[in-house]
Amino acid sequence: MPLQGTFDVLDFSAVLDLLAARRMSGRLHVRSRSFAANLFLVEGYIVGADQSEHQAAAVAGDVSQRVQEICFELLGTDRGNFEFHPGRSNAPTGASISVKEAVEQARHRLAEWQELQVLIPSLDVQPRLVTELDPGQVTLDREQWRVLTAVDGRRNLRSIGRALNLSDFEVCRA
Repeated sequence: MPLQGTFDVLDFSAVLDLLAARRMSGRLHVRSRSFAANLFLVEGYIVGADQSEHQAAAVAGDVSQRVQEICFELLGTDRGNFEFHPGRSNAPTGASISVKEAVEQARHRLAEWQELQVLIPSLDVQPRLVTELDPGQVTLDREQWRVLTAVDGRRNLRSIGRALNLSDFEVCRA
């Protein structure tokens, strides 16, 4: 029998904490507005994640990033629901991440997102390149370069993110 409820009664981080404290194994399916995801747990540790029924579960190196994105999306929500299906997880095991670490990373990302929103108030902004820079050297990492080369003066940040397969957060951060 699944454990189920809504986030207005028990918030997302409390659900994860409960599963971790009881060292549960199984699949946690979460939904909020237009967002749905699965987290796969083994003995209270997250070992896999996916964000849609048509996407393969993240394993190994992808787990941390995918879990961070899912937790970021759900951390502040008070609308939505969850279902935990206990039992053996179908996700292959490899890397695992503790619930505490996942929630900490998501909270850090949420704080960074709030700072970014001050600088970038809307994803509908159409960035454009400037012809002059302040004196000094500019250094870009690989991700920033990908975003910069996608700036064409016509597309907004949201469409640039879709074209590069990046989340809104990743585009704004770059």
